[in-house]
Amino acid sequence: MDERAHHNRLGIALLRPQRQNRRMPPSTEDDEARPALKRGLLAFGATTLLFLAVGMLLPKSFEVSRQREIAAPAHELFGAVANLRSFAEWNPWLAADPKMEVTFGERTEGVGASYAWASEQHGTGEMTIVGLQPDRSVDTELDFGDQGTASGQFLFDAIDDGTTRVTWTMSGDFDENPLMGWMALMMDSTLGPQFEDGLERLDRRSAKR
Repeated sequence: MDERAHHNRLGIALLRPQRQNRRMPPSTEDDEARPALKRGLLAFGATTLLFLAVGMLLPKSFEVSRQREIAAPAHELFGAVANLRSFAEWNPWLAADPKMEVTFGERTEGVGASYAWASEQHGTGEMTIVGLQPDRSVDTELDFGDQGTASGQFLFDAIDDGTTRVTWTMSGDFDENPLMGWMALMMDSTLGPQFEDGLERLDRRSAKR
């Protein structure tokens, strides 16, 4: 190889860009995100366990009661409950969902009378009158299917001529599912306003008669 060719090759080699083995700096974003994600998961797990633990300790039974003084005689208000067709006229759940399907049993008044309902808002269930004292009380049993059962009672206390204190009560027990403890705790705030609405409707119904 002559000297001129050697210098030409050397010049070409010098003009070529030299490859450099550059190492990318370690990513700090992933390293910072992992501990935050881990802390979040641990906090969520701890909160869930606490929620379930408290639910296990909460009572699984509930009782919701509301009362209202209505300017009507006890026998009139008694009839508005003991007759389920009359009950439907002021039923707060039927008023909230006019599309509710109501099916009456063979009896619609007195012990053994029943009606079933089906509603997108309120689910399905059945109420049956299981006991009564004329002009004094009506006892019911409610079957909510998979959601369990409950007992209901209406009391009619005459205060003076023409005025009656009506007390509407529902009570029941849930199973040992920890979530049911929280459900029982919320029953008063859920059912209470509905009972108040129903008693107000009963009052307005009586006032029109």
